[in-house]
Amino acid sequence: MQQPIKLTVALYDKGYYKADWEDYLTYEVAYENKGDKDIRAVKGSLLITDLFDQKIKAINLVEDEGIPAGKIVKKSYTTDYNQFMDEDTRLRSKSIKDIKVVWTPEKIIFGDGTTLE
Repeated sequence: MQQPIKLTVALYDKGYYKADWEDYLTYEVAYENKGDKDIRAVKGSLLITDLFDQKIKAINLVEDEGIPAGKIVKKSYTTDYNQFMDEDTRLRSKSIKDIKVVWTPEKIIFGDGTTLE
């Protein structure tokens, strides 16, 4: 019997950042390890949709700095912003309250070396 995943991943903020030569979409993500084992690394994706469940963008995430058991770890991520891509312009224009996010885990590596796929 496969153990239930005790990791919650949430997008709690998003934004836009303009640098000298590049523009970026920014993502603030919280990982909550509700289990009793430390997580060494996790790989998965966030599917961002509008309120009608229409896909806006999918983002692949890897967190390999560890998430201790019973703790919340917050991380920041960026993707390049392309003003000519509909998914980027739609995501930039949406408020965080006007999107939905679905976390799909691919692989979790625990501190004791066991894995969950």
